[in-house]
Amino acid sequence: MEVREQRKAIRLEKRSLTWKNIWKHREFYVLLIPAIVFAFIFQYIPMYGITMAFKNVKLGQGYGGTWVGLANFKRIFATNQFWKIVRNTLTINFSVLLVTVPVPIILAVLLHNCPFQGIKKFTQTSTYLPYLVSMVVVVSLMNVFCNGEFGLINILLSKMGKDRIAFFGDPDWVIPLYVISALWQSSGYNAIIYLAALTSIDHSVLEASKIDGASKLKKIWYIDLPMIKPTIVTMLLLNLGRIMTLSSVDKILLMQTPLNISVAETLGTYVYKTGVVNAQYGFSTAVGLLNNVCNLIILFTANWLSKKIAKMSMF
Repeated sequence: MEVREQRKAIRLEKRSLTWKNIWKHREFYVLLIPAIVFAFIFQYIPMYGITMAFKNVKLGQGYGGTWVGLANFKRIFATNQFWKIVRNTLTINFSVLLVTVPVPIILAVLLHNCPFQGIKKFTQTSTYLPYLVSMVVVVSLMNVFCNGEFGLINILLSKMGKDRIAFFGDPDWVIPLYVISALWQSSGYNAIIYLAALTSIDHSVLEASKIDGASKLKKIWYIDLPMIKPTIVTMLLLNLGRIMTLSSVDKILLMQTPLNISVAETLGTYVYKTGVVNAQYGFSTAVGLLNNVCNLIILFTANWLSKKIAKMSMF
């Protein structure tokens, strides 16, 4: 009884301290109110729409409709096209990960160790600017360079006496075009995150390495990379947490043609076409819900593996 009362007293004391701290810093919590209200209205209330995955909803019914239970999910697994779409999504995402994870790290390390401030600032700005370009403009630029008739690359090939390449008509070119454009657009932004982690390294450690006569390569390998390892793990886990969802659904949708649809059809475009175009709201919600559940399972699994292997995790 005494132990139970002591634990109860400790809990009450912690609760009292929590409310005292909240009141002490009440100005900061007041500033949080707009963000909390925004998240509640636009993030939590719409979650009621998940129930549409278990209904047959028609246009104008809102969140209503006829309850069909797991019929939409059974239809997903019965669709022959579904597994091909899942394969396309995973193939594109893993291809993007293999390129867009190491390149920003290398870019950040090179910028951090660049002795010329002018070159460093110019490179950082020029690699970050593509992140601000909309996907419509990105695909338009891809069309300028890769169009089968008037694309700059095909014009050069024809001048050289080579055959033209149907970049948007060949399924084999979907993944390379998507990966190259993703690398061009996201490298500078991701490099800033790693660069911020590199600048937070204790200068005493760097000074000690100079005194010990460590070369640039050894400093990068034994100091820079180990120090930003938590940031690398966190970024990798965040990317794995959306491995079933393309970060640029609008880009792959704009890249689609009747000739490359066998590779360019992904879960995001499939949800858009079934839900918005074909008005199958219940079925598209079921696909989206299944997609998010798979992402959540992958995230927790990757986090668990990271905790076991690398001794680092997000939570």
